[in-house]
Amino acid sequence: MPKDKYIEVAEETVRALNPPYTLYEFGVSSDEVKSWVDTAPTIGRFIEILANRISNIRAATTVPLAGKREHVWIVFCAPELRHFDHTYLLLDGLCHDEKLRVSPTKLIPPDSNTSFAKSWRKSPQWARLVATIDYLDVRLINLPIITVVTAALTYGKEELIQSFKKTRLKDYKDEILKELPSANVDWEQPLAERRLQVQNARDSIGRTNVFLLLRGMPAEQQKGGNTESVKVLAQYLHLRQKANETHLHYCLGNALKDLLQYHQFSGFIDVETEMPLVKGRTDPIPDITVYTDTDTYALEFHFFQKQFAHSEIQRYAVKDVIAKYMRALPHLNSILETINT
Repeated sequence: MPKDKYIEVAEETVRALNPPYTLYEFGVSSDEVKSWVDTAPTIGRFIEILANRISNIRAATTVPLAGKREHVWIVFCAPELRHFDHTYLLLDGLCHDEKLRVSPTKLIPPDSNTSFAKSWRKSPQWARLVATIDYLDVRLINLPIITVVTAALTYGKEELIQSFKKTRLKDYKDEILKELPSANVDWEQPLAERRLQVQNARDSIGRTNVFLLLRGMPAEQQKGGNTESVKVLAQYLHLRQKANETHLHYCLGNALKDLLQYHQFSGFIDVETEMPLVKGRTDPIPDITVYTDTDTYALEFHFFQKQFAHSEIQRYAVKDVIAKYMRALPHLNSILETINT
């Protein structure tokens, strides 16, 4: 068989045995494939090289039955200025199933010509990225801004609550009209009149995809097609000005902890905010960590003040989160070193 047919035959074999996967999805970069074509004396030897490579990646990322499994979930929060499903649909477009598991090939497309994508497609970086996404069960999840606002108005510091009471909707009128030009409300009303009850925060986060996925259920689109309410948008903008992200993590962590305790979540142990994932080390530090008897969920939050694009999600997920865990988790780092270079 001529060598210019090797890759085509291998791809057809992979798709036939593992539909709809390709070599690229198994962690084999195009550069590697081309170099192996040059050195393999026969098509049989070429396929053997590919099989060994894929087998090594799979073996390295097989999660042992003993001990806890670690999950890294990246949670994106931004105003829905077109429709309530905008963030969800963007994230879903980068995932390969209804539980929002990241698709490496959508995160770093094989035909992307950006320098960022090209750097991650190189060997062995691509194989290690695919292995990390699989090993850490990386997911992309949307979180409505109303849930962040509700958590803050429930668990926020007293000075934060007072700032909501003293601020009028008109203080954000110009910013709101840029995004929602047809807004027609009472601009003199305060952003909030009182602290909310724990049940408000519990109910709000209980309706999110974060909780659905923790329960092993598929993610859902938001019900309804309206854009954000003017008041919620103003509250979120105010929150982003008055509270740092550490305080937002604290409020959301409390809401999540109360929710899991209220539902007597199976095997639930605790929720921590901005604490090292591995004892004795200073990195990585998830924004919120959920501990159960069998699993550890490291939640990484990213808050936007405007709607965002696929490229922003891709870069943040890969560069700021996945790469951090690849570098900082000692046991994952040693696993990745076993993948042949």
